[in-house]
Amino acid sequence: MNAKKYYMISIIILILQLFAALWIGHFLKQDAKIPVHWNIHNQIDGYTNKTQGIFLFWGINVALFLLMAFFRKFSPVYQRDRENSNNAIPLLTMGLIFFFALIHLYSLMLAKNPNWASNVQVLFLLMGFLFMFIGNVMPKLSRNYFAGVKTPWTYYSDEIWRKTSRVSGYCFFLLGFVFIVGGAFNITGTLMTTMLVTMLVITVFVPTVYSFLLYLKVKKGNESNQ
Repeated sequence: MNAKKYYMISIIILILQLFAALWIGHFLKQDAKIPVHWNIHNQIDGYTNKTQGIFLFWGINVALFLLMAFFRKFSPVYQRDRENSNNAIPLLTMGLIFFFALIHLYSLMLAKNPNWASNVQVLFLLMGFLFMFIGNVMPKLSRNYFAGVKTPWTYYSDEIWRKTSRVSGYCFFLLGFVFIVGGAFNITGTLMTTMLVTMLVITVFVPTVYSFLLYLKVKKGNESNQ
């Protein structure tokens, strides 16, 4: 599937998101409280009003689409590696728009059905599938200044970027798996917090350290060849 089709699907998702949000909003009371934030214990700890709940997060999704769709116009790296960027960035855009739309509509449904609040592990499932999707896209991203593992060492060479992106993809996939396990089995409390914090640390630090070690190896090899 080419870039235009991915972007077209993203636009369709945005249109459907808006109509679905308006439809759900029609059944909400004017003083309805829309959940907008969950803490690490998967508990709702932030709300907004009906109008913002319907339009604000749809607007954020539109802004995300515009940012992702038009960044390439200003990216010299994209022009250099147009084919790879053309495949990965539009796919990533479509996936992010889709999952954020689902999370937005889920928050509206929670406002419509407050008794669902005891069943908010659905959010963990959505986040889990989102991270697993990102994990699958990460290895497809070519070196750029917009998306991916951006450390001083991944920019040293395409080889370091490619290998680090593959490791980072595994980490995101495992992070998503932890979210899904937590949501499917309704794991809460200290156990879930420990699992998430551990995987978040791994997802951040393992690719960073790995890229540095690769940099030392590649640099040493280049120096020995001179």
